[in-house]
Amino acid sequence: YTQTTTATILTKMTIPFLVKSFGIVFRPSDETINSLGILSNSEIFPNRTKEKHHSYTFIVKGVDQIEERINQDVKLILGEDDFINKSSMTQVTPWKKAIPVYNQNRFDAILKIRTHLLQEKNMVLFGNYIDGISIREIISMAKEFSQKK
Repeated sequence: YTQTTTATILTKMTIPFLVKSFGIVFRPSDETINSLGILSNSEIFPNRTKEKHHSYTFIVKGVDQIEERINQDVKLILGEDDFINKSSMTQVTPWKKAIPVYNQNRFDAILKIRTHLLQEKNMVLFGNYIDGISIREIISMAKEFSQKK
C-alpha cells in the first residue's frame, strides 16, 4: 500500500485556480510537488463554510512533515509563504495503508486467489480494488463472470 495523508485546511485565502472547480490532480511522477491533488471543499459543498472562508483538502504523498510539505507546495504554485500558519484550522489525517500499489505481483496474487476459490469452493471474488474502484466496475465484472457460466 502507498502511504498518503489528507490535510483539510480552513482559510480566508482563495486558491484562484480552484474557484468553480472540484479540485485538481497532480501527476504522481511530478517530483517538484508533494501533493497528489487538492479538493476544493468550499466549491463542492458551498454551504459548509462561511462566506469569507474556504476549505481545501490536500492529498499528500507520504505521512511525514505534512504541514511543511503543503507550505512548500503552496509556495511553488501560488508564491504564498507560510500558508498553514495563515489558516484558521488544519486537520491532518495520515493513511499508512491508503491505496493498493497496482503491479504485476498484486495482479498475480489476486489471480491465484480467484483461481483457488473458483476451483476449490466454486466461489468468485469481486470488490473494490480487485478489478476496479467503483460499483459499476464490480457489477460489470459480475455480469461478465455470470455470462461465462
